[in-house]
Amino acid sequence: MNDCHLPFQESCIAGFYPCFQSRLRTCFAITYGKIFKFNLEEICIASNANVGGPTTAAALAIAKGWQAMVVPALLVGTLGYVIGNYYGIFVGTFLGR
Repeated sequence: MNDCHLPFQESCIAGFYPCFQSRLRTCFAITYGKIFKFNLEEICIASNANVGGPTTAAALAIAKGWQAMVVPALLVGTLGYVIGNYYGIFVGTFLGR
């Protein structure tokens, strides 16, 4: 039996999950952003800071001409790093026992 097509099937399955996760996160961000009455710029910057960190969020704000969003992008992204590091240490310590 020739299994040369198997890597392509596995790569399609592995590529589906990040695409699904990204679309689901975007739907949640837009839905909850509209519920809490955030504008689209704030939602995009927060979503980008969540995934890419402060540097990519600031780059998005600059590229789109949202100069007022550069500092919040840096602050939200850095806050995410701080919270994520402590949360990661906690989970690693808890699961490592």
